[in-house]
Amino acid sequence: MARFEPDHCPHPDCKHATVFRYQRHGTYWRACDGREVQRFRCQACLHTFSVQTFRFNYRQRKPHINHLLLDAFVSKNTQRQASRTYRLNRKTIAHRLELMGRHCELYHRRALSAAPSLAPLDAFALDELETFEKDRVNMPLTMPVLVSRQTLLIIDF
Repeated sequence: MARFEPDHCPHPDCKHATVFRYQRHGTYWRACDGREVQRFRCQACLHTFSVQTFRFNYRQRKPHINHLLLDAFVSKNTQRQASRTYRLNRKTIAHRLELMGRHCELYHRRALSAAPSLAPLDAFALDELETFEKDRVNMPLTMPVLVSRQTLLIIDF
């Protein structure tokens, strides 16, 4: 596996020059799984950070539940049901859902910006899902989705 090379200092007040410079600053043992994690020091602001700072599961005490919760959400389980199944607090599940949503939104924006220019209008597919909130007759809910036919990338919904 390639060694991690940080591309910026995660400290919000760091005013590093155009070229980010750092040095390796020891290691520590991660408490959740006992793995060794590399630490770094920014040479501009002298703050330290680690590889873990840039990971999705940064500051999570139980990172192993992320895959379980993702499977539960994809399988249309509610937060309450996931809470009962995995014996977790509902606030923990709500927080992880919010983190996953922000992460997916950022990934989607990067994928859209990196995608080749959007082709002519005949290269799109529009699909709709109709459901309801409380009442099928009085409160229908329509959710359209626009998808690129070539890349299957969701453009908008």
